[in-house]
Amino acid sequence: MQRTYEMFKEEDVHARVHQSAAFMTRAIRCLDLSKVDPKLINEFGERRAVMLMEILDRIELPASETIPNEEQANQQELLRWRIPETEIVIERIAAGPRQGEFLFAADTVRRIPEFYDLVKHLPYREGTVLPGAFVALFDLAPPSLEKATPLKPADTSSPHATLKTFLDNMNTLYEAFKTHGLSPGSAPQRREASSRALRTLDLSDVPSNAVDQVAKETAVLLMEVLDRIEIPPAERIPDATTAERMGLTSWTIPDTQITIARVESGPRQGEFLFTSETIKKTDEYYVLVKHLPYNDGTVLEDAYHVYLQAPGPMIPVSWILDMPPWLKQIKLGQPLWKWFAVIIMLLLLAAGLVLSFRIGSRRHESDPRAPFYKRVLFPIGGLFLAWLTELAVDQIQPGQGVVVFTSVLTTLLASFSLLWFIVIASHAISESIVATPRIDSKGIDAQLVRLVFRVVNLVAFVLIILYTASNLGFPLTPVLAGLGVGGLAVALATQNSLEDLIGGINLFMDRPIRVGELCRFGDRIGRVEEIGLRSTRVRSFNDTVITIPNSAFSKMELENFARRRKIWYHPRIQLAKDITADQVRYVLVEVRKVLYAHPKVDPNPARVRFAEFGAYSLDLDIFAYVDVTEFGEFLGVAEDLNLRIMDIVKEAGASLAVPIQRTFIERAATPEEDLAEQTEQTVQQWRENDQLYLPSFSESAVAELRNTLDFPPKGAPNKGRDDPQNNGRC
Repeated sequence: MQRTYEMFKEEDVHARVHQSAAFMTRAIRCLDLSKVDPKLINEFGERRAVMLMEILDRIELPASETIPNEEQANQQELLRWRIPETEIVIERIAAGPRQGEFLFAADTVRRIPEFYDLVKHLPYREGTVLPGAFVALFDLAPPSLEKATPLKPADTSSPHATLKTFLDNMNTLYEAFKTHGLSPGSAPQRREASSRALRTLDLSDVPSNAVDQVAKETAVLLMEVLDRIEIPPAERIPDATTAERMGLTSWTIPDTQITIARVESGPRQGEFLFTSETIKKTDEYYVLVKHLPYNDGTVLEDAYHVYLQAPGPMIPVSWILDMPPWLKQIKLGQPLWKWFAVIIMLLLLAAGLVLSFRIGSRRHESDPRAPFYKRVLFPIGGLFLAWLTELAVDQIQPGQGVVVFTSVLTTLLASFSLLWFIVIASHAISESIVATPRIDSKGIDAQLVRLVFRVVNLVAFVLIILYTASNLGFPLTPVLAGLGVGGLAVALATQNSLEDLIGGINLFMDRPIRVGELCRFGDRIGRVEEIGLRSTRVRSFNDTVITIPNSAFSKMELENFARRRKIWYHPRIQLAKDITADQVRYVLVEVRKVLYAHPKVDPNPARVRFAEFGAYSLDLDIFAYVDVTEFGEFLGVAEDLNLRIMDIVKEAGASLAVPIQRTFIERAATPEEDLAEQTEQTVQQWRENDQLYLPSFSESAVAELRNTLDFPPKGAPNKGRDDPQNNGRC
C-alpha cells in the first residue's frame, strides 16, 4: 500500500492509477474476500484496502519482532493473531484454494468501515506516506458493508453474532436517520436495519398487539446503554464455534446484567437473543447509565429523547417542531404532549363506551327489552373503540408502560365486547328460530335449539379466553393444562350433574317424548311440561308436578300416549249361561254390524268372537281400534259402543252374567223368553237367506255397513244437520 501511495505522489493521481495496479492487487490479496460477491471484489477490495491503510496509519502497531513470523506460527500452530488493543484479526484460511495462508479475517474486512469511523478523528502517525488517501482516491463516503439484502435474516447464531447484528443495524438505522431524516426515500434502509435489530430481542413475554412499540423503544434504550458502557473486544465474545464447544447457553456482558441466551423452545429455538428479562429492565439500565458520557464513535447521541418526541406516520413532524418547548418536556418517561394526548384518548374512549351503553340499554315503552339493534350497539361500539384506541396509540407512540397498559385495556375491551355480541346474537337467532310456526316454543325442538346455542356460547367463551391470554403474553400451555386438570376435578365433583346433562342430551337426540305429551313413566302417568338440561317436569293426574333427574328419566320405560294413531277398544262381554246358541249368534252378528257401521271404528281389524266358557258366563271377546288419539274422545266413542252392545244384548233376550248363585222356580213365560224366541227366528231367517255372517262378514257386507250409524247418536246436543260426523244424516 505504501508503494502504491508513493507512485500516486510522484505524478497526478488519476493519471497513474494503471501503474499501481500490481501493488494494489498484492495488497488486496492480503484480505479474505471469500464472503464478497465475486462481481464486486475489485472495487470492494480496493476500497477496503485503502480504508484499512487509513486505520493502520492512525493506530500504534506492534514492533516487527513481536509479530509472529512463519516459523513461529508453525511452531505454535497459530490459527489467528490480533493487533493488540484492536479488533483487527489476521487468521489462517482453513479450507479452499488459499488454505494455509494468513489473511485479514473476513469479519475484519466487513467491519473496516466501522473501525474507520472510530479512528478517523485521530491524527496520522509520523511517516504516513499519503494522509487522506481515501478521500483523495475515491472522494466518497464510506461504502456500505455489502450490497442491499433486505431478505437476509439477522445472524443470531451466537452471542457474538447477535450483539454485532444489533449494533451494526442500529448504527445503520441512526446513520440513515441523521443523513435523510424521516424522508420516504430512506424508509427501506431504515426498515431493513430496524427489522434485523429487533430480531435479536426475545419478545415472547410482550403482548402481541404491543410488540411493535415495545420492541422499538427497547431497542433504542438498549442502544443508549451499549453506547455508554464498555463492550469487550470481539474475540472475547463467544462465537458459534466457541458456544458449541463449551455448550454455552447464555452470555452476559461483563459487569452488567445484559444477557444473551439461547432460546430453548418455540419457533426460534436455538437462536441467541437478548433475554426477555433484559428486555423488561432496559429502562432501569438506562436510568442507571444516562449520566455517563457516550463512547467514542457513537452515531446518534440522545437517541432516546429523539425517539420519545417522534410521532406516528399520520402526525406531521412539523406539528411537533412547532410545539411550545414546555410541551416537549419529558415527564414520567414521555413528553407532556403525549401525556395530554393519551389522557384525551382515554376520556374519549370512556365517553364513547358510556354513550353506547346508555343508547343500547334504552327500552321501548311497549317492550320490556331493548330492540336487538340497540342491544348490539354497545358490543359493536366497544370493538370499534378498541380499534380506534390502538390506531391512536400507533400515532401517538407513547412510552413503553403506556403502550402495555393501553394494549391490555383494548385487548380486554375487544374480547369482552366480542363475547357480549356473540351472546346477544346467538340468543336472538335461537329465539327467532323457536318463534317459527313449525316449532313449539315449549317443545323439545325449542329446547334443543337453545341448548345448541348455549354450547356455541360456551365454545366462544373458551376460544376468546385463550385468544386473550395469548395476546396478553400468557403462555397457552399452562392454561390448557390447567383447564384439563380443572376439568377433571369439576367432572369428578359434578358426576351426577354430568349424568343428568348426558341424559338430557339423550332425550333431545332420541326424542321419545316432547313437551305437552301424555306418557307413562314407570308406574305413573302424566303430561310433560318441561325438558331441561338436568331434569324433566311432569304434571300428574293429581295436578302435581313431578321432577325427575334426566339420568333416571332416560332409563325408564316410557309409553307415549300422544303418539298413538288410534286407541284399542277391547272389552269382554260375559253373557248368562241360560241363553241359547242362536241368541249368542245374534249378539255376535249385531255387534259386528255395529263395529263395521260405526264411523269411529277402524274395520281392519274389528272382530267379536265367542272366546270361551267362563265359570258362570259365556265370554265374547271384542277386538277393535277407535280412530281417535285423545283419550277423552275415546271414552265418548267407547261409551257409545257399550250402550249399543247393551241394546243388542237386550234385543236378543239375553242378559249379562253376574257371579251369583241362582234358584230357578218354574213359572209362565216372560217377555225375555218372547225376545229369545224372536231372536231364534231371526237367526233362522239369516240361515235361510245365507245372511248368517259367521264366522265372518263378507267384504261387500262390511262395505254396505260402513259409516251407517249415527255418531254422536240422535238426541246428543251437538247432533245436527251440519255436523261433519253424521255424514249428512239427522
